[in-house]
Amino acid sequence: MSAQRHKGAALGRLSVVKRSTSIPTSERTKTDDENFNKLRLLDISEMAYRPEYVVRWLWYAFGALDDRSQGRLSKMQLKMLTAHLGSARMAKQTVMMTTSANDLLNDALHDPSDTMNFEEYVKFLSTNKFLDAAKLDLRKLEEACWMLCNKTFMSRNTKLPSVSSTALYQLWRLFNFYTEPNSLPPYVEPEEAACLTEKLLIAMGTKFERERFEGICQTLGEKITMLDYLRCLETQYLPDLDSMCVCEGVACVHRSVVEEQEKVGFLKKKGHNFTNWRERWFVLKLGSLAYFINSDLKDQKGEINLTADWKVEVLPDFKGLKNLFVLFRDDDDESNVEKVRFELQAPDALVRQEWITALKYLVKRSNGTEESDLWKEFSRRHDARVEKRRMEEEAEKKRLEDEEERERQRKAMEDLQKV
Repeated sequence: MSAQRHKGAALGRLSVVKRSTSIPTSERTKTDDENFNKLRLLDISEMAYRPEYVVRWLWYAFGALDDRSQGRLSKMQLKMLTAHLGSARMAKQTVMMTTSANDLLNDALHDPSDTMNFEEYVKFLSTNKFLDAAKLDLRKLEEACWMLCNKTFMSRNTKLPSVSSTALYQLWRLFNFYTEPNSLPPYVEPEEAACLTEKLLIAMGTKFERERFEGICQTLGEKITMLDYLRCLETQYLPDLDSMCVCEGVACVHRSVVEEQEKVGFLKKKGHNFTNWRERWFVLKLGSLAYFINSDLKDQKGEINLTADWKVEVLPDFKGLKNLFVLFRDDDDESNVEKVRFELQAPDALVRQEWITALKYLVKRSNGTEESDLWKEFSRRHDARVEKRRMEEEAEKKRLEDEEERERQRKAMEDLQKV
């Protein structure tokens, strides 16, 4: 296997690309453009576009427009933000929503000097049913909000050349994944910041020291914002790393966490019209198994849309070919021209088993009823923190009640002694 393949295999558990949002053209480099061409190759992942992220994205966009840091926007600014929200709706509804929202804003804010804070704006949108996730293109909405808010992060005073525009965008999306649910302003807990930092540093080829990070968190506090986290990375961890390590590390973690990539690697695939076998680079993620000529993802040869009716089985050795397996779907409809059988060959038995396990796992998840393992882990940590705080609050409440009771008894004894 070539050096390029070894490199691709080494990144296998952390690498995938997908369709994503864009960076303003004025801030792109040639490398950024090449990276974003890759980012748009595959379908949207569930983890990147969860409906509960909508208010979070809007908060960032709202804050970016609040140039006076007053926590309020004027009618004109609100109309601008709402127009971006309208552009994320279904095509036929875009103009209709924007017009309707402008009329409603005029009714809500009679005077040109009237303003709204973020909570009032979200209530306005919710009351008028503008936040119906079923009618929103979440990809477009995230793109619009990032376009508005990225300048906030691009102008940070700790900015390092090693953090490209693409890497910054990916860090923002990773931060959104680990953000505490329903938190405004959005923040991550130190425990989640440690999880993210550990993944990033390992992907960048360096070590993560938990004790050191916990010491840093003492200065960051219990609620770490995106800007705080960027400052932490850029002052404590990234200065000694070159740009390639930083960008590749961020991209790898982004692909694993946000895009829910399960596995990548070279497999041989049997042709449908010919009996020859060709080596392809496969990328497996929820709902999709795509294959390319090479790991650079420049030439996609096909994609299998994985649904619950797909199956995977081991095939016996055949004419000197070993480590075979088949991905197939039962289909008796002769009019269906879609290919329903893919015979594949792995380099060895272990890799074959890894692919079979990964495929079965994602086929099982394809009905949408099961979350990813990463999301389950995040939810467990979150629930554990909530329960711990509940118990601490109850213990503190009981301590205060006991203290009050002791004080009451002491006063009662003093009163008896006076008598």
